[in-house]
Amino acid sequence: MAIMSVDALKNLNNIYNSIHNFITLAEKGNGSDIAVKLRYLEASLEQFRESIDSTSDIIGNENHQRARIADLNRRIALKDGLINSFRNGQRSFST
Repeated sequence: MAIMSVDALKNLNNIYNSIHNFITLAEKGNGSDIAVKLRYLEASLEQFRESIDSTSDIIGNENHQRARIADLNRRIALKDGLINSFRNGQRSFST
């Protein structure tokens, strides 16, 4: 899945660069209406690219996320054990 997202990002970058180049050409001519519409499209694509960048951590680091979840579960189990030991009177406040 991470490979597909890298390809999608490359394709999006190519589209973005093509549109940016077209806008530059359109601004030099009489197509100001077209340029405004394409600027809006360019901004939308930039937002899309940023959203892909922000989700890459979720897509690309599945093993890291699973390890974090396992560590959190381990911590919860330790805290539950500590709470239960206080409930049973097995712990004292001395070190």
